[in-house]
Amino acid sequence: MSAFLAGGQFVDLILLWLGIEFIVLSGCLRRMAWRDLAFNLLSGASLLLALRQALMDASLASIAFCLLAGFVFHIGDIAQRMGVYPQAFGTRISN
Repeated sequence: MSAFLAGGQFVDLILLWLGIEFIVLSGCLRRMAWRDLAFNLLSGASLLLALRQALMDASLASIAFCLLAGFVFHIGDIAQRMGVYPQAFGTRISN
């Protein structure tokens, strides 16, 4: 069990679950919902990849890259939620 946790295989299972969640949610919700979910899920996936890299003793640069990608996706998610650039995703905010 500790090899499973220390080896990073549990992170692979979580990433698989995240991908299934994305497919199910985008299929169940309205047509453009996958675009609303994309930044949020990619942010979480980037953090999980950074965790996996750290558990696998990868280089500090690859861990930093995953964390930077997570930050960029997080900022994109916040900007989308605030309505900063909704036209880029084909949605309109009506006031």
